[in-house]
Amino acid sequence: MEGQRGWAVRLSAALFFYWAGVSVMVGFLATVLRHMGYSATQNGRIASAVALGTLLLQPTLGYLGDRTTPPRRLLMLCLTAGLPLGMYLPFLGRGWALSAGVVALSLLCEPQATLFDSLILRSRAHSPELDYGKIRSWGPLGSALGALAAGAMGLILPLSWLYALVAVFFGMGLLLLRSLGREEERMAADAPGPLAALGELIKNPAYVLFVACCGLYQFSMRTATTFLGLIMADRGGGSLELGLLLGVVYAGQLPFMRWAGRRLDGGMGCPSLFGLSMLLGVVRLGLLAVSLPFGLVLVTQLLQAAQTGLYTRIFVPHMADITPPALQATAAGLGAALSLGMGQIVGGLVHGALIEAAGPSASAWLSAGVMATTYLLYRLLEPRTRPERT
Repeated sequence: MEGQRGWAVRLSAALFFYWAGVSVMVGFLATVLRHMGYSATQNGRIASAVALGTLLLQPTLGYLGDRTTPPRRLLMLCLTAGLPLGMYLPFLGRGWALSAGVVALSLLCEPQATLFDSLILRSRAHSPELDYGKIRSWGPLGSALGALAAGAMGLILPLSWLYALVAVFFGMGLLLLRSLGREEERMAADAPGPLAALGELIKNPAYVLFVACCGLYQFSMRTATTFLGLIMADRGGGSLELGLLLGVVYAGQLPFMRWAGRRLDGGMGCPSLFGLSMLLGVVRLGLLAVSLPFGLVLVTQLLQAAQTGLYTRIFVPHMADITPPALQATAAGLGAALSLGMGQIVGGLVHGALIEAAGPSASAWLSAGVMATTYLLYRLLEPRTRPERT
């Protein structure tokens, strides 16, 4: 039992540093590129290129995690390859080399969140006492640390150096993953081949509806995630203010993740919590559309903390509820890639062009409308797609 607790602590710490790196890489991307002279449209194109690569890579990693290669090994391979790239990015200057480097680093490291989830779920199959919610809650704490550290670092060093901080965080995560030792490496014997797995998921109406609605959710979120740095610059904020806003979101997720876990234990379903997350998003995006000053933007970040905490807590468990055990990593990887990938690809292009042409408020109004429509569609169709319980 003591060994399992120590293993869970090390895994939680690895997750902490992984999300610290991701929060810098994703949260400050638009700000770093704007500092380097890139326009909002160019920002959107780079974000869309990352999302397109993620769309292809994430389901592949999920399938490998189910079928051939343990998630810990895949995580270590990707993070090892990303370390030197993160350290070298500050020296690339503006141009195609920097754009390609940012895309490559993002592809090596950003899609790995699903592998961490798969590692936790796989470990729970052998050690049921491990608590998915408690381990996963270390992710927002790491994100908060990363955002605050990057915001402070941006005051004393060129913003391009923030990607060296990404490499430091990922290096710490890599060392902790190595300390875990070999997890159970037996692959699911009944896992189907890739085409059969894809066919089985496509025929699952609950899965298709959930992934489609998550994609529209992520499209709406682009306004105040990918482009939050540009919104803050438009309203007079700098890197420290951006770090503070991101820190509020990430740290604020924790109580809502725990609240969602208690609601799940009490019998409340993942669909109800997903619907609540969307409603909070509609309110938040509507407030952002009204050109709020910095102090009130901070209030909208508390709403994002609530909606993101709920969404993060239910995404993987709901995937496990609606798909067969042998396909859980594949389903989660493909679902995350399609929803986040398509949301980022289309959202990055649309919102980048819209912000440049009409300003951040127009982007926020569009996002609020899409989120509200998604909520109505999901609440109408979800009861008809629920799998039968035997």
